[in-house]
Amino acid sequence: MSQSFHVSRRSNPFRLSSAVVFCAATFLWIGCSDQGDDPKDPLGSGGPGDGNEPQLTSVVPARTYVGDEIRLTGSEFGTDEGTVAFTTASGGTAFATISSWTDTEITAHVPSDAADGGVRVQVGTSSSDPLDFEVAPEISLATHVRPIFQTQGCLSCHGGSGGLFVDTQANILAGGGRGPGVIPRNSAGSNIIKALHGDGIPLMPQGAPQPIPAAQILVIADWIDQGARDN
Repeated sequence: MSQSFHVSRRSNPFRLSSAVVFCAATFLWIGCSDQGDDPKDPLGSGGPGDGNEPQLTSVVPARTYVGDEIRLTGSEFGTDEGTVAFTTASGGTAFATISSWTDTEITAHVPSDAADGGVRVQVGTSSSDPLDFEVAPEISLATHVRPIFQTQGCLSCHGGSGGLFVDTQANILAGGGRGPGVIPRNSAGSNIIKALHGDGIPLMPQGAPQPIPAAQILVIADWIDQGARDN
């Protein structure tokens, strides 16, 4: 009888220890709000990766030359400066020089080794989805755009005889009866580009045997997107 009682007493500590371990494990499991299965925030820290990743919605211009200033808009950029990352020709990353940074808007300069590809905003360990970006040659009004107007006969109608003049930058900006000829940094919304495509405006040059080649229209569009400078 005493032997049986002794065996029973020896077995109780084991059962008690197992119960304690089980209860402790259950408490830790239930009490932990993050089980380590969230790759964005495995520690539940509420820091970068807490669901407030930067959201990039526009890059203006989305095609321009190295060194030009671009404007990026979106949300969740934060007030502490992060980085603006471009793709390089080798598939690496080039970082822009930042001019200004707010939670919804960034201005930055295209880095020297940027290439066609994506541009994204990085804040801490979080990154926005990339938007398309293209590197274009730097376009001059005097060297590249005005010769197109001359060879395509644009100046014969728009060189100083009323309405829209395309002989100088000031006259192009001033425009004619339809409004400004161009909107700097917005080639798609500029009347000259709309006219060259026949987009809601009679196709120009009027009476020409064929439309201006697409490559030349792109040169004019690049000049507009680069700020329609008097250069």
